[in-house]
Amino acid sequence: MNRFFESASHASLYARVRPDYPDELFEKIFGYLDGCVSTRGQGGGRRSPGVPATGPWCRWCRWCTPGTSLTRSVCLMGFRLQVEPPHERALDVACGTGISTRRLAHNFESVVGIDVSENMIKEARLVDNPDNVTFEVSGADKFPLEDETLDLITIANAAHWVNKEKLYAEAERTLKPNGVLAMYGYGRPRLSCPQQPGAGVCEEFSQMMDFFISTPTWPPGAVECFDKYRSYQFPFPDWIRDDTIEIVCDWPIIRVLGYVGSIAGVQNFIRDNPDQSDILVRFGQKFVQTLPDPSKGLESIVRISWDVFILMGKKPHTIDAGLQMRASTDRRKHLLEPRPELLDFLMNPMDRY
Repeated sequence: MNRFFESASHASLYARVRPDYPDELFEKIFGYLDGCVSTRGQGGGRRSPGVPATGPWCRWCRWCTPGTSLTRSVCLMGFRLQVEPPHERALDVACGTGISTRRLAHNFESVVGIDVSENMIKEARLVDNPDNVTFEVSGADKFPLEDETLDLITIANAAHWVNKEKLYAEAERTLKPNGVLAMYGYGRPRLSCPQQPGAGVCEEFSQMMDFFISTPTWPPGAVECFDKYRSYQFPFPDWIRDDTIEIVCDWPIIRVLGYVGSIAGVQNFIRDNPDQSDILVRFGQKFVQTLPDPSKGLESIVRISWDVFILMGKKPHTIDAGLQMRASTDRRKHLLEPRPELLDFLMNPMDRY
């Protein structure tokens, strides 16, 4: 595993200047998960594609199909619904400062973020995290989890830094049948200046990125990321990719420079060329000079955007036919067996009021 992001200063910079992912990305991942993973809800059954990722589940009668009473406060048999996350556990690999990890909290009982960098994990823990989110120091070659305990594994903007064969092997080991592995990230950034039409800042920004990419310090992994993982193959059959999402941010130039400075290839260049430690400041000054109104200097607002890519696949669900038949028989027996609380309700329907 490549280890570029381990210093305390870099971890702090990373937390401040990296963009967040849009809601649409997580909606796509959760939608894909809900379309292929049996839910664990108290009501049992299998969630159909298109059913919302969150919603109430019948706590008592278990006769209501999941999703049929999502807008009700009581189920079809009159019992009050219990709201709970629809899935049990997710793992965010190479989580960094937890930007993506926290976005998983609402849909899982437990979310674990792991990263090889102790300083990244320290930064992640400094935030007021949801109660069901925890962080651990661990690499991507061996997850600190038991076999078949995960509904979802995500790795955001970091698959190009890890040993993919070991990552895939760990995903195969720890995912439940029909569990999902999702790798996503964003490609090369673009710059524009809609508030000051005619500014040449986008050309200057593009030239700056070309310069850093052409240096010997630009790592191969960053090339893979900017190419949106087009050369990657997934370990699971029938995997899909999505390239329809875009991140768009209106930032001051100083933050854009901070983001560029957080890129591993740029960090490598500055480390190996100490006489050019002010190179980003000099590029920033050139940006300002191209603006029709340079009065705000590095606080001038520009628009930076990235194309987002997602690769998703599910672990095949193979089950012995005999086990499947026995499970079906057990389910029928469960539905037919007397339930004291249900019988009490049927005998005394007004007691619930």
